[in-house]
Amino acid sequence: MIFLESVLISFDALMKQKLRTFLTMFGFAFGVALILIILSIGQCAGEIMRLYYSGLEEGKYIQSVFMSESSDGVSRADRITLDEIHDFNRSELPDYLYGILIESPSEIEGYISGQGENKKNINIKGVSSAAQYIEQLKIENGRFITDADCDRISNVVIIPDRLANVLFGNIESALMKDITIKLEQGKQFDCTIIGSYMSVELNEYDEDNYYIYLPYTCLNSICEFIMPNDFSSVKIAYKQGTLSESSAVQY
Repeated sequence: MIFLESVLISFDALMKQKLRTFLTMFGFAFGVALILIILSIGQCAGEIMRLYYSGLEEGKYIQSVFMSESSDGVSRADRITLDEIHDFNRSELPDYLYGILIESPSEIEGYISGQGENKKNINIKGVSSAAQYIEQLKIENGRFITDADCDRISNVVIIPDRLANVLFGNIESALMKDITIKLEQGKQFDCTIIGSYMSVELNEYDEDNYYIYLPYTCLNSICEFIMPNDFSSVKIAYKQGTLSESSAVQY
């Protein structure tokens, strides 16, 4: 009896303060909905990253400084030459070691004009084959740059899937198409698309800017970059769990 009276008194109080009751219920519902939205966004972001890395042979890189001893016994930083890096990359490497990265001295900004589209801003990176693993790029169609492309100074390019969709409708149609890349300083050149990679938009800046990859020798030739003759440190790409940093340096 007491319980029933309490329920009736509470219900009567709620009915007399309808606005307050409505606002309380609305606030509760809004809070629950907001939590569900946040959880959904988190799950979607996790799924995007899972898809991004799925199917990619997991790689890792280290920034390693080569050290040696001088004649007086004092430790100093040794340097590895560009020719030694070339020899290393061209040697027969085990399947868990992908090579040493070679990249152009600078990134370049430019743009591509699509049919019926405004110009698309791009950031151009000149790299060797090891960049695919160091930058964790998942190739969705075609292939990545090879060391043979670099040796031949080939005018080939890897573009993100978003840019392929904008320019050609889908990634399949983009393969082996020629595009004209225009640089901010007025130069322009043609490249053939040999592959596209899965891109992930992490912020608003990524929505309007696209990273594309050329053989470093091609970008160096176009922009008249001069490569250093030697390096105090390099980036080595290798499969996770196969090497320690110290053994990778000694290799």
